[in-house]
Amino acid sequence: MDGSNASEKSKEEKTVKRKINSKVFFGIIILIIICGTTGIFLFNQYSHRMDRNRGNTTGNINEYGFSAAKDGWIYYSEFKDNNSVIYKINGSEKSQLLYENQANILFLNVVDGWIYYDKGDLSKRDSKGYPVQSIICRMKTDGSEKTEIATTGTLNHLSVVDGWIYYSYIDSGKYIISRMKTDGSEKTNVLSVDKLILDFNVVDKYMYYLEVDNSTQAISIYKQEIGSNDKTELVKEDKLDILDLNVVGDYIYYEKADKQTKAATVYRMKTDGSSEKEISKEDACAWSILNVTDDWIYYMIDNQTGSTTYNSKIYRMKPDGSKRTKISDKDICISAMNIVGDWIYYTKIDQNTGTEIRKMKLDGSDDSIA
Repeated sequence: MDGSNASEKSKEEKTVKRKINSKVFFGIIILIIICGTTGIFLFNQYSHRMDRNRGNTTGNINEYGFSAAKDGWIYYSEFKDNNSVIYKINGSEKSQLLYENQANILFLNVVDGWIYYDKGDLSKRDSKGYPVQSIICRMKTDGSEKTEIATTGTLNHLSVVDGWIYYSYIDSGKYIISRMKTDGSEKTNVLSVDKLILDFNVVDKYMYYLEVDNSTQAISIYKQEIGSNDKTELVKEDKLDILDLNVVGDYIYYEKADKQTKAATVYRMKTDGSSEKEISKEDACAWSILNVTDDWIYYMIDNQTGSTTYNSKIYRMKPDGSKRTKISDKDICISAMNIVGDWIYYTKIDQNTGTEIRKMKLDGSDDSIA
């Protein structure tokens, strides 16, 4: 798949999240492409008081882990012309750690001196041109000791938490969530179902995920203890889509969207399913991004009015919905948004100039090319 096709797949998956009844193909997410240009990937794994035993936050992983920050360094991957490069930057110091030909690198996790990532193998594709194989890899944060840990179907998720790698993929019509130790040992499946699973989060000893009923298209939020077959349904919606599940601290954050108008409302509830509360209600939009940190909720909505006409607004608010402020309002297409330290990194797509990685301060100031 070239940059154009890869970016179209990003748009498709965002649309799928709004149209849960569509067939989902996971893992290729690059930048949305509207003008047929090559996509670029920046990956930041941000650390906002992040657990030292976690390689990335739930908000970034839901956005395909496309960035990483650890111990004063930012790690990111750039994708162009079917090749991926991982860089490491600290202020003015920048070095290239890895170059991969015919590969799409996603889901960066940085923990205990290692970078873990998903390498989508672009040399093996299906009839539509999408990769059918992912390789889970790791290397030292200086770029040494690159190792291939496991080969799977195309990944939808990869998280490193408390010494375990959690990853999900589709195999023979089943959605499978597996885990293994960070050296590749002790592989085991923790979930295998015939239903569609979205926005898989691992927090403490529990998994949280969205499950879509194949026949009714009803969507539920489930909580399941890792290693147990028992699961608890926390929320179920028959008439609304549930999107962008973020588990942070003692709360679950998510959106409910009207299937027709796409008008979305941000909610939160306790991790036991109690105290569900509406936080912010938005008008109809083409797609949205929800990324929650310990201190703030960052929320992007795009009011697309035509095939190439976009308006992306970024808001932030406190976890209880207070102090809601619009920090950015631009007539551009933003396809991805990560929080890295004191910065928001985002991907801008322009019909004339193509893709561009930009950054702004958390209050929306100092917007510039990354």
